Amino acid sequence: MSDSTNTIITAAGIAGALYLGHQWLTRKDASATTAPPASTPVAAAAAPVAAPSEVDAALPRTYDAEFANHGQRLPLAYLRALASRESDLTPSFTEGPAWGLFGIDDITRNAYNQRHGTRFRQVDLLTPAINVTVGADQLRLIIAYWRRQHADITNLQENWTNARFVELLTFGWVTAFGNQAGVGRVVAYLRSRNIIDVTADKVFAHAASAGASSKLSREQNLDFAKSVARLYDRERVGAGR
Repeated sequence: MSDSTNTIITAAGIAGALYLGHQWLTRKDASATTAPPASTPVAAAAAPVAAPSEVDAALPRTYDAEFANHGQRLPLAYLRALASRESDLTPSFTEGPAWGLFGIDDITRNAYNQRHGTRFRQVDLLTPAINVTVGADQLRLIIAYWRRQHADITNLQENWTNARFVELLTFGWVTAFGNQAGVGRVVAYLRSRNIIDVTADKVFAHAASAGASSKLSREQNLDFAKSVARLYDRERVGAGR
């Protein structure tokens, strides 16, 4: 074989090798832009961040002693859930009119002082024992009022295994509970239409027609009540209380 022939063959071989190398690199680059190598784990899609009331971990028991001592025999799991949603269980919480563990406002504080002859100031609400005392008293007031005024409405009677009662109690807590402009007014409106299977959803839906406080027509208040009820149920089942 002549030198010129060898030169041609060698050049052809080099050209072929360069072409194949280029094709391999092109395919490698393309695969790198469309999928990670098989040895590289694919990151899972980020899960949505849950609201504080919906997380799976149990709530802290930091203030269970105050709940037990000053909570007027209300379930610890419920007081825990309500305080979690109101203040993230933070006794120093202050946001607008809402102060302390249960986000007590001046109207509730002043009403408590009038009923009991106390002189609690707003700053006193940052003391957990006082805040729990005022909050639990308000909840007991709502429960007793509905027992007197609406004894025929099953879901307004104290039953901590009834999720509808828990939702309604919390809805009354965060809005208004009485017959003048609160949940009680809507209940009377529903009763006049032969509706006695009262739920928080029905109160919300008929609040405007009943002439009740606009607070009862705000979706965020209904969502708040339902989130507390869900959190309470989780705490109750998890802790057995």
